[in-house]
Amino acid sequence: MGFYINPKDMSKEEWLSDNCVHTNGRTPPKSHLETSEDSIDCIWVCMIDNLMFTAAGICVNASELHAFSQRDGRLKTWFLVPLEKLIGEGFIKLEDITP
Repeated sequence: MGFYINPKDMSKEEWLSDNCVHTNGRTPPKSHLETSEDSIDCIWVCMIDNLMFTAAGICVNASELHAFSQRDGRLKTWFLVPLEKLIGEGFIKLEDITP
């Protein structure tokens, strides 16, 4: 797994709160990409509580979504984030996304 949110001027939690358009809570989404009237060109991010630190993994493809969706005892919260925000911050590039 390779793409994570690591903002320079705030916590991951603050960045997700400011930039996500929807949260699924603890329920993993069925697809890594979402396109609808409310959320156009968005991608799912999984916030993982590793006890000592948190990680915000970006689901750039179905394989990443599957890996982050596995039950492994860690608390996970799902956030839907506009692709333009992730690209604009330099967390990913458009070519990193695969269907």
